[in-house]
Amino acid sequence: MSRMETGAQAKRPSIADIIRSSGSLDSNGSGGDPLAQLAALAAAVVPGASAAQLAVSAKLGEALSNRFNLSKDQVATRDYAVPYETVGRATILALHASACKLGAAFDTASGAVLEANLPMSLIAPEITLTIALSDLTPGSARVSITARHPGLDMLHFNGKTLAALFAKIDDYLARFAS
Repeated sequence: MSRMETGAQAKRPSIADIIRSSGSLDSNGSGGDPLAQLAALAAAVVPGASAAQLAVSAKLGEALSNRFNLSKDQVATRDYAVPYETVGRATILALHASACKLGAAFDTASGAVLEANLPMSLIAPEITLTIALSDLTPGSARVSITARHPGLDMLHFNGKTLAALFAKIDDYLARFAS
């Protein structure tokens, strides 16, 4: 992308600048060691089962759901009448507040793409979030989030995660406006 472009693209800050201006994301802000969580879950659910047995079982379930295309992704999109940089900051802060680990962030022709992981807990598997930020006009932006976790989404973790993340984005945008 040439810096000679005009309009919103030429004025749009890079996602790296937005992340820096939002404060650092702690890469260790997860819910703890996944193997330790599996050990606790194994002891609570199946007496005598080890963390390794539970991990193998989870991997087998993931492989079966991928083989038979049973895994469910969920996508949600919202448009905001707020500048791209402000929506980007609110999104970064919402990820941080959700204890997400940012794995990748890069600029695109229309905005940026982020990939983050919501850490595994005793009741939810690790969920991978792919967030597309789009600069629509100088005063509006779009956030599109895809949530995916291994296996079946029988307890609707993806939808609940998306709803909670958008609620946090909305909350930060409201705080910025006041």
